[in-house]
Parts: sequence; C-alpha cells; structure tokens
Amino acid sequence: MRELIDCARYAPSDTNSQTWQFIAVMNKEKIKAIEAMTWEQLHRIAEKAEAEGKGREGRLLVKSFGPYATAFSDAPALIICLATPYASKFRDKIFDRSGLCRIPYGTRKASKAHASPRKT
Repeated sequence: MRELIDCARYAPSDTNSQTWQFIAVMNKEKIKAIEAMTWEQLHRIAEKAEAEGKGREGRLLVKSFGPYATAFSDAPALIICLATPYASKFRDKIFDRSGLCRIPYGTRKASKAHASPRKT
C-alpha cells in the first residue's frame, strides 16, 4: 500500500505543486460506509435535479453513474486522493478558466532564450 501511495505522491503535477493528500482505508466496514454515503449523495443530487425539473437527468445519474461511483465497495482497500485548490500565477496568465490557451497560436514573441539563432 505504501509503495502505491509513494508512486502517486511522486507523479507529476502542475508546476510540481503536488497539492494532494492520500488516505488509505483498509477497514471493510468503513469502505461500506463510504459506499453508503456515495449512494446517499447521488440520490440527493437526483432529488435536487427532480425539483429543478430535470428528473430524467437525475434518474440517469443514479442509474448510469452510481454503479461506477461505488465499484470500490468490495475492494480490500480504498485509496482516496484529496486535491487542494492551487492558484498558479503562471497558469492564470496563460490559460483561461476553461483551460484553453489565452495566447493565440503564432502570436507569441520569442524570448531571448528561445529566439532563433543568428547567422554570422
């Protein structure tokens, strides 16, 4: 278990921020309780969708997503990754909220380090 978490800890992240924490759950009763909480939340979201006139979408969420969201229920262990918010000045300057590049392709000026070599 420690080896798996170590591999995940050393995985690349945005500007090497590694803003995550891992929780290993090896208690079967706790895993079952997490499964129950997951189903409960899915049903709450479906009820909210129903109240907003999106009953079909809510039912599809529970029917289609539920089995995948709780596929861990019989696993011997559960590793939960918690990601914390991270603000990157670099990312905010380059990308908009959708993740798309703000600088149109081909309009970026070359920096001195990346400028074309001069012929002499």
